[in-house]
Amino acid sequence: MFIDPDQRDIFSGASTRRGGVDTKLTSCSELPSICRSLPSCHVHRQTEICRTFMIIGIVAVDRNGAIGKGGKLPWHYSADMKFFKATTTGHACVMGYRTWQTLKNPLPNRLNIVLSRSSEIEPQDSVILLRDVEAVLSLAKDLESNLFVIGGEQLYRSFLPYIEKWIVTEVPLTIEGADAFVPENYLEGFTKSDSKHIDEQLTVSFYDRTKAM
Repeated sequence: MFIDPDQRDIFSGASTRRGGVDTKLTSCSELPSICRSLPSCHVHRQTEICRTFMIIGIVAVDRNGAIGKGGKLPWHYSADMKFFKATTTGHACVMGYRTWQTLKNPLPNRLNIVLSRSSEIEPQDSVILLRDVEAVLSLAKDLESNLFVIGGEQLYRSFLPYIEKWIVTEVPLTIEGADAFVPENYLEGFTKSDSKHIDEQLTVSFYDRTKAM
């Protein structure tokens, strides 16, 4: 999964920047080119009943809950990358700014939401910049897709009260010097609902929220 060990840009301000101007973002209808790029994203008309979306945390962790070291993913498993792609394609993915910087290009066939208080990114299709968690949640309600929280560490902490499901790849390693971790007790209030092997080394477990924070 993607990491962001020291993303601290998640603060107040519910605006996005387009053409050098900060504007209020209230719905997906304000971003038609982005919505068209996402196969499962359709703007709800006012007369339609909105489909319920789910907020899902997706992460790969070592035996101690580490997710990163020195701003990078401290392992590479092609099976996990393929699983991540298959699971998130057609949905929205929210990430911290430093996670965004680790990507060479936007995640294809997904709405890329970058969360940052002050950083700027170049305008491009399928990518939007938002300033706080509330703005992301407001946008997600207008999308006919799930919202995947993909990191990094501070982003997971910020969305922890809202995550309804965790998808966790269990990496059979212990990373020396790791400096980014999932929140402690992040699975508190969740119950394992399923698990599967995606290769000989990796197991993915699924957890559903059964108790509110």
